[in-house]
Amino acid sequence: MRKASTTCLVLLLALCLPGLLGAQTSPQDKAHEGFFMRFLLGGGPGKVTIEGTQDLVFKAIGMDFHFQIGKSIGQNFIVFGDLGGFSLSNPDAEYGGQSVSVNDASVSAMGFGGGFTYYMMPANVYFSGSILYCKDTIESSGSKGESEYGLGFFIALGKEWWIGNNWGLGAALFLDTSSLKDQADAYGNQAGIKNFIYGIAFSATMD
Repeated sequence: MRKASTTCLVLLLALCLPGLLGAQTSPQDKAHEGFFMRFLLGGGPGKVTIEGTQDLVFKAIGMDFHFQIGKSIGQNFIVFGDLGGFSLSNPDAEYGGQSVSVNDASVSAMGFGGGFTYYMMPANVYFSGSILYCKDTIESSGSKGESEYGLGFFIALGKEWWIGNNWGLGAALFLDTSSLKDQADAYGNQAGIKNFIYGIAFSATMD
């Protein structure tokens, strides 16, 4: 509950700060060109499913972050490298549809890759998409396990307000999902892993 409250506070600041600074509308002639850097931090419902005869499912309100850096290749069209992931702390766990107890558990995903952003001007509304190479880490009761790398996708639809010549602040709806394989067991079997988190993120962009 405390994490959800913190997330709501961050999002409220993201929406209200541009108005407090008196920069609610972007100049008509402003465009996104040249160097680009964006930070995204947000949260929402997250779910990690380890598939098997009986699925093991972790659920929690998670935190998601992405750092993107790149360059425009056309007016308001940007390509970038993307580093990001999410974390679920002390998640609820289910095995075969039944609740189970886990101690000091956390599930996190980390990935790197590339993507693009397109801004619709002068509204300064953007759509962004990334393809990522991801890996999961699961910790519980002092033990730690890691998955193989797999393919992930991050998409966001957001709105930003200019707070200067090169900086914009805003908020975005996001979806972060990936499909991985667990490490092989002694018999060579590998369980599938599905990651899924969505929500609202605060964004800060320099270009």
